[in-house]
Amino acid sequence: MVDHPMYYYKRLRTGIKNLTLICIDRDHQSFVSQYYPEYGKVHFLPLAGTMLPGAPLPMKDRNIDVIFAGNYVPPDRLTPHIQHMDEESRDFYFDIIEELIRHPDRPMEQELIARLTGEFPQITREETLSCLHSMIFIDLYVRSWFRREIICSLAEAGIPVTVIGKDWEKAGCKRQENLILTGQKDSLACLKAMGQAKISVNVMPWFKNGAHDRIFNGMLQGCTVVTDSSAYLDEIICSKTDYIAFHLDRYQEISRKVSYLLEHPGETECIAAAGYKKAAQSHTWANRALTLLDIISRDSQ
Repeated sequence: MVDHPMYYYKRLRTGIKNLTLICIDRDHQSFVSQYYPEYGKVHFLPLAGTMLPGAPLPMKDRNIDVIFAGNYVPPDRLTPHIQHMDEESRDFYFDIIEELIRHPDRPMEQELIARLTGEFPQITREETLSCLHSMIFIDLYVRSWFRREIICSLAEAGIPVTVIGKDWEKAGCKRQENLILTGQKDSLACLKAMGQAKISVNVMPWFKNGAHDRIFNGMLQGCTVVTDSSAYLDEIICSKTDYIAFHLDRYQEISRKVSYLLEHPGETECIAAAGYKKAAQSHTWANRALTLLDIISRDSQ
């Protein structure tokens, strides 16, 4: 499951027999174990990166300073999900959104479940799961809010950002001329573009105990990766050595960090080299395939 289990509610509630579930975040794994106990085989397998043939280009030969790969979802594309609700319900949703924006370190399911049980103390497990599925809007809204704020803050600080993804012309950036819009591309085109970039910026899709493949893809194309972190990432890679971390509650600092990297190419190249080495050793899809084979072998016994 490449997203939070609440996205898979309709599929999971069918009770598929002999199913092995793979989660890309350890919090997702814990959620499934607690709320879907009928599925006994639940594993954590983080996303990984793809290495293109050939050695990465040296920093001096790269023609893109900063790249970001990901779509922008304008609010008017998301609000129709709650237009059918009464005013009190809509206020309830936006109050949660504001709380998550103020406290972005909180896992999504933790915040949503706490608000549901606070509002409905007698809520059942099935009701909780059904409500969470209807609250996907909140996850999408908060993700998109941070994505817009971070990328536009870079552009508005005078840093040109090459953006691969759709609808960024609708982001309302005050320095639109610093967003180099390429439109939506396939995965191979994204990887090739990363291979021309010095810095790859990532904003995690609310994985607080996992990783996104953009991190490892950037490292494997020789970029210095700048991303918000997670409990899992803190265990496997080191900020300021393998990548540069920022915190969502202080995302305004990202422009200072990226500017510093651009002004100090020697340090940037050292970080990129360390990230490449770490990802190539342990975080390719070939690595994950071996882990998956081990999981299948153990579960089939």
